[in-house]
Amino acid sequence: MDDVDNLYAGLSFNGEDRKGNIHILILLEQKRYVVWKSAIEHLSSALDNRLHSGLGSLRDALISAGASISSPEPSELNRLLGTLCTAIDSLYGMLHPKESERLEFQWNQEVCEMQDVETLAAIRAASKPQRYKSVGVKVAMRYMARVISQSIRIGGRSRYIDAGCVDIDQKSPKASLDVSGISLIEDRSRTMGHYTGPDGKVRVLIEWKEYDVRWQEDHGTQLKETMDTLVNLLDPEVTPREGVNKERVLNCVGYFHQQHNHRFGFVYPLDSLGTVGDAMSMRLYSCNNVIRMTMPDTSTQSMRPDLGDIFQLAKDLASCLLAFHIAGWFHKNISSHSVLVFAPTAESVHKHVASAVLAGFNDSRPEASGVTLGPRQELKHYYHPLYHAGKEFTQIFDYYSLGLVLLELGLWCPISVLREDHAEIKTQENFRQKLLKSYVPQLGEKMGALYRDAVKFCLNAEEQVKKEQKGRGMHDLFKEKVEEPLCLCSA
Repeated sequence: MDDVDNLYAGLSFNGEDRKGNIHILILLEQKRYVVWKSAIEHLSSALDNRLHSGLGSLRDALISAGASISSPEPSELNRLLGTLCTAIDSLYGMLHPKESERLEFQWNQEVCEMQDVETLAAIRAASKPQRYKSVGVKVAMRYMARVISQSIRIGGRSRYIDAGCVDIDQKSPKASLDVSGISLIEDRSRTMGHYTGPDGKVRVLIEWKEYDVRWQEDHGTQLKETMDTLVNLLDPEVTPREGVNKERVLNCVGYFHQQHNHRFGFVYPLDSLGTVGDAMSMRLYSCNNVIRMTMPDTSTQSMRPDLGDIFQLAKDLASCLLAFHIAGWFHKNISSHSVLVFAPTAESVHKHVASAVLAGFNDSRPEASGVTLGPRQELKHYYHPLYHAGKEFTQIFDYYSLGLVLLELGLWCPISVLREDHAEIKTQENFRQKLLKSYVPQLGEKMGALYRDAVKFCLNAEEQVKKEQKGRGMHDLFKEKVEEPLCLCSA
């Protein structure tokens, strides 16, 4: 196989003398081959003849490519690439379909995990056939996450908008709910308003990112660059989305600055939510408050969402998180407070949980960035015990937060209520153990074993990874233990 590796090394993109579109596509096929090669030790000796034949075909295709790659004819380059693809397809054809599917996922990861920003930029910009669309979109997301850690401004374009273009509602979202007799949680990190832009006046969600004076003095430039890049990541016109349900994450058009309040406001138009109705009449409900409003023990309005809607929301939340992690971006703020429901009335809110969106990206950051503002007090229940102890944020902490949201959806009870029921438990770690021992098992009866085990993995991911990873990537494990099982849940 060394000769195949050497042939690839002389043909694929290097950013110097080999930086054409064809070199990029050969690089993508090289990564497919690398992933396949890493899996062949699992093949039986009965495949030796097929392996020899398949590798011979690939070697011949690479030699032919070396002789033809300088051709200016697009048809010749397309033929060259097609021959190369066919040779690698035949290697994948030796594997079980399930294994091939797993390797396809690993191939996407292998490409996205390249560290060189210039290479990622070239892949992002290259003209690609349909077969490379998925990996191309993931690379675009990864590229957007990488540039912030290297302080690169995308095209030099600031996403700053004038604060005068934004009218902020005077009434808080909680005050506008008009739900009497129920204790709701007020979240001052977001509000509603209107934005006047190139297409006229639209109803918007505004999410606040606060900072203190020392950020202006020490990290102001870095913070503003973070704002620009985060807006670009959440703008599908700049960063196409792969693995992120377009209806689960709102599009961001920019941010404005309220200097006197030491905060930035991210602006999300609501006209992209086609399933909710008239955007101008929308009211904002956190999923946490929806649960409080519809808990049978505390409310006369006990209509819960359909079980199928909860399963779909859970699956999409897991898929969104996986997609952002593959792109190298941590959410850092997952809670039922950041899962938002837009509905015209409190009486109908349970019908709109199916179209809830994941928000709260105002605290998120790239994996490679050390920038963090630390835990926010009102969301302390959703942070992993190790994050409470001051450990730097990792993707396992996002898994934990997601697991708590899934637990809340399954039990239809806010985590803060469970915490209050066990005030005698003094540490966050002991409370985590209480959830695993007493509450996660209840999900088997209510939501099924697949859902229960997915939640268990999220809440115990650190131990599960140590026990089961065996060299596999973290994304692989999350996909197998959480996303795929949730996809199988139905009602």
